[in-house]
Amino acid sequence: MFFCCNNLTTVYVSDDWTTERITNSSDMFDGCSSIRGGNGTVYDANVVDKTYARIDAAGTPGYFTNKASTVIPGDANDDGNVSIADVTAVVAHVLGQTVPFFNATAADVNQSGTVTIADAKALAEILIGNMNMGVFESEMKDLQNMMKAIENGFEQVKAQLELNDGDHTQTELWQEASEIEGYMAYVRQQMENVSTEYEMEECEVRVHQLREQIIVFGLDVEDFFREHP
Repeated sequence: MFFCCNNLTTVYVSDDWTTERITNSSDMFDGCSSIRGGNGTVYDANVVDKTYARIDAAGTPGYFTNKASTVIPGDANDDGNVSIADVTAVVAHVLGQTVPFFNATAADVNQSGTVTIADAKALAEILIGNMNMGVFESEMKDLQNMMKAIENGFEQVKAQLELNDGDHTQTELWQEASEIEGYMAYVRQQMENVSTEYEMEECEVRVHQLREQIIVFGLDVEDFFREHP
């Protein structure tokens, strides 16, 4: 059956798998040097007949992997991924059409015990939610990058102030810097706790406010030392 399949690594079978109808298995796994059972059993050149043609488990070594243990919820077409193709597969199954490699266990998204149109709806909602989450994470990453750029800009202005006023005699400018640092810490803390689109929009407003404060601060520093060289 698998004779000399040296690139074969995994064979998935269900709990219903049986070797009862195999009449000649003397070389069944001969040369299958890469095969590995679901519990870690590796190829043994001394066991190449149907002895190990079973699910690999503790106490009963085998070359097969239990398909039930690798079910991906929502992967109705059993291709290893959850996508819109799985929604199509569920709908087709519900309509009575034949779906190749249909995995009813994975298709039962709401775990009701049967595959219905409700599972297709639930799966579609999951996929839409994942897409929205991807957009949210992307926008949040952009906001975090903007925050880092703002923080770097502030540190540059502050370094300029330190260079020209190491004794901190310009109390108003240093007070302005201190207030910005306080607000910056507040914004940073708020960003760490963002979990909704609304919260992200609020943080975006605060980040832009912070950016404006730092721009004004930079202008104040430049104006002062231009007037007091």
